[in-house]
Amino acid sequence: ERATPFMALLAGLDALLFRYTGQTDFAIGTVIANRRRPDVENLIGFFVNTLALRAKLSGEMTFRELLARTRDVCLDAYSYQDMPFEKLVEELEPVRDRGRNPFFQVMFVLQNAPAQALRSPELTIEELDVDSGTAQFDLTFSVADLPAGLSVSVEYNTDLFDEATVRRMLGHFEVLLRAAAADPDTRITDLPLLTEAE
Repeated sequence: ERATPFMALLAGLDALLFRYTGQTDFAIGTVIANRRRPDVENLIGFFVNTLALRAKLSGEMTFRELLARTRDVCLDAYSYQDMPFEKLVEELEPVRDRGRNPFFQVMFVLQNAPAQALRSPELTIEELDVDSGTAQFDLTFSVADLPAGLSVSVEYNTDLFDEATVRRMLGHFEVLLRAAAADPDTRITDLPLLTEAE
């Protein structure tokens, strides 16, 4: 389908959110490395930019059709990745609410860059999980592409979700993705969600 794993996973998340909410038009945020120019490739610094990816779905579309649409949305967004997200917010002047992001409430991130160990004879460096105690978005789906396979974690707003709900959501995401991979011509409304235990 000429789609990347990012696009396929995002299409799966689009389908899952559509099935949960019934919303046919929404946006999911993501981040992009924003290192397209060779002169910034090796620079140290934070060049990441935020993109809002619009999902427009219908229950009649197949997963294959959703994947094609998601691919087009991503490629179009990538062509504008140099536009700082802050500038977009400034230009559009959305109605602000301290309780939510004006463009999207769900973030999707795929970590597929190979992790490189930083070594120094004078330092010992290790990665630590840090719980900030807050969630930036209602839901943040983070997928890590590890040698053993994909690992998915979700950061969530505890005012809206509890751990059991998020665990069920992850199970539904996996079931939906497996079914879509097995038969991409299935309508997204017909893709199963329930786990074997459910």
